[in-house]
Amino acid sequence: MQPNAMHLNDVIDLSVPRGASTALYPGDPAVVLRPHATIERDGYNLLELSLGSQSGTHVDAPFHFLESGARVDELPLERFAGPAVIVDARGAGERGRIGWHHI
Repeated sequence: MQPNAMHLNDVIDLSVPRGASTALYPGDPAVVLRPHATIERDGYNLLELSLGSQSGTHVDAPFHFLESGARVDELPLERFAGPAVIVDARGAGERGRIGWHHI
């Protein structure tokens, strides 16, 4: 074990919130959240959500590149969990390049 190694046995959700400030690939549709129903008017809250399937944290399922590829809901959940390492790449800056020296 390395001197500063950390062992975690918890599930860590790496997804990011979606909204107007969600980072997008150039040309992808904007993320838009609009109130559809409100408690005051309708008795419940409901947001209308408009976004591209690649917005925010996502997984490129084989279907993204292959017409007959599996969709993300057809992939086994085990593919999305496993050992990981934490890399401190804060010095790379926003949208900066993460190089081998960070690892």
